[in-house]
Amino acid sequence: MIRSVICALTVAAAVSAHATDWSSDLDLLRREVPKMHPNAFHATAREAFDAAIEKLKSDAPSLPPHVIVAEIARIVASIGDGHTRLTIPVNPNAGFFLGHTTTPLPADDTLRFHPLPVRFYRYADGLFITAAEDAALRGRRVVRLGTMSADDAMAAMMPFVSADNDSGRNLGVAEMLTMPEMLHAAGITADAKSVEVVTDGGTYTLIVQPFGTAMPWLVKDGGRKFGFSYRDGIVHAVIDEIGNEKDETFASFVARLMTFVRMHDVDALVLDLRRNPGGNGAFNKALVHALIREPKFREPGHLFALIGRRTFSAATMLCNELEKHTNAFFAGEMSGGKPVGWGDSKKLLLPSSGLTVRISSLYWQQTDPRDTRAGIGVEIDASPLSSHPDAAYERVAEIVRRSRKSGTLDGKWKGTMIIDWERVPVEVVDRRLRIADLNIETELARSPHVITAVNATKIDIRVHDGVAFGTVTTAEGLAFPMILTRP
Repeated sequence: MIRSVICALTVAAAVSAHATDWSSDLDLLRREVPKMHPNAFHATAREAFDAAIEKLKSDAPSLPPHVIVAEIARIVASIGDGHTRLTIPVNPNAGFFLGHTTTPLPADDTLRFHPLPVRFYRYADGLFITAAEDAALRGRRVVRLGTMSADDAMAAMMPFVSADNDSGRNLGVAEMLTMPEMLHAAGITADAKSVEVVTDGGTYTLIVQPFGTAMPWLVKDGGRKFGFSYRDGIVHAVIDEIGNEKDETFASFVARLMTFVRMHDVDALVLDLRRNPGGNGAFNKALVHALIREPKFREPGHLFALIGRRTFSAATMLCNELEKHTNAFFAGEMSGGKPVGWGDSKKLLLPSSGLTVRISSLYWQQTDPRDTRAGIGVEIDASPLSSHPDAAYERVAEIVRRSRKSGTLDGKWKGTMIIDWERVPVEVVDRRLRIADLNIETELARSPHVITAVNATKIDIRVHDGVAFGTVTTAEGLAFPMILTRP
């Protein structure tokens, strides 16, 4: 009986597929991507792109509609940047970021995707369920999805995800794994209506929910783009989008934030950009200029930025500005956006299906033509763990607490010096400083505040309890921040 139902669904899907003129949509995609994108084939060959479209045109009459949609996502993802992507026509109540502006859904119900009643996250220690309608699933580590191990399922889904780097792909993969249509298209499940999930707490069968289903079990944030809190000498400013609120502009928020900083005993300001997919990069200037003007943040060790896989687009641009113009140290994991790369996507509507493809239209080169980094790196490596999902903030808060006590550079220390966009390793062993990239090696005094010089280079380090902050100033007067920690 079950086999008959599945066969009937497949036949019905194939019939529905004929209602859409996939050939015309795919021909439009092939023509317009190279026109709209300034360099569409920077990551894939034109021949490979054209061949993939031709193959899908040939296969489409025999494929279920959701598989065709998934294959379009795969073709678009091959362009190789996160701003060039198919907007997956998923239930808007799913809570996934689908763009800063609303994308119309296809009129054909067979082209709409239905998320499972769970949410996944790829932590450093595995794939976990972070939210679920069934409370018994929450916090469980995923062992298998459908026919594959969790690792194999993530690998199978990778080619469908448009992203700048692997950090961004980790975000997209976790979201796509909740869509049974994508699971089926990637060969992870046998059908697009349910999936068997094996966890460390048992085996569960998850069924798709009707399109438009409300999801009250999802953890909701405050709904605001920005805000801040104050505790134990730390101002924690959460900026989830670079844009204005209905009742407050971003510039007004910055002014309110800096007024608070000046009026209170603040040891550190932590800018939390971990959930920020971007917005309008022109607004970044208000924050960057305010930080430059504030004396409290001119000395390294008082300004931090938390970043991660969702830090993208205009949020990555903000990171670029923080690197260039402030002494901020970055904590967390690599950003989801490249510091130099493609952006400002424009919409391309595929008229027969009603699908929307976003295509990058500009190349942003904020840092340097030689900056080929996959993403913004961190000085304080604190990737989220299932046991410590807020590891980045916890680590920074610990560093700030330790900075209230003085210390000496005895023992072994490791750290990083930031020169423009590059991270240069630094080490101290029993008060002997070594910066190999700069050919600097010198003995340091046993003091909480160390000032020394190597040739014309001045080194100024303030030593605290297990953490040290410093500045290296060149003969030309260029100053670069440094952070050291003791393992």
